[in-house]
Amino acid sequence: MTSTRYGKAAALIVPLFVVAALAGGCSGKVGVGENVVDQADLETGVATQLEETVGQAPASVSCEDDLVAEVDAEVRCTVTSDDGSEIGATVTVDSVDDTDVQYSIQVDES
Repeated sequence: MTSTRYGKAAALIVPLFVVAALAGGCSGKVGVGENVVDQADLETGVATQLEETVGQAPASVSCEDDLVAEVDAEVRCTVTSDDGSEIGATVTVDSVDDTDVQYSIQVDES
């Protein structure tokens, strides 16, 4: 009998890869006179969306910068699981309507 053993990193990658196809429709707010979704707010929004999609919150999400409120603007984030495994994700602005910014999350394959 052959058995395959997957480590914790593989367990993280599989559910988060599923998120890549499902984590659209996220939104953030920009402040009056600003044209960015604040980095801290973005990290919270990404973590919330991943929890809603996968059913488990990541230990942390760290994004490189604020997300500029312009269609197709992108920012890279790192998603960390409870066991310390990390996977990258790209957050892309899909639409901007006044202070409402809609974005999607594309989780890296590995």
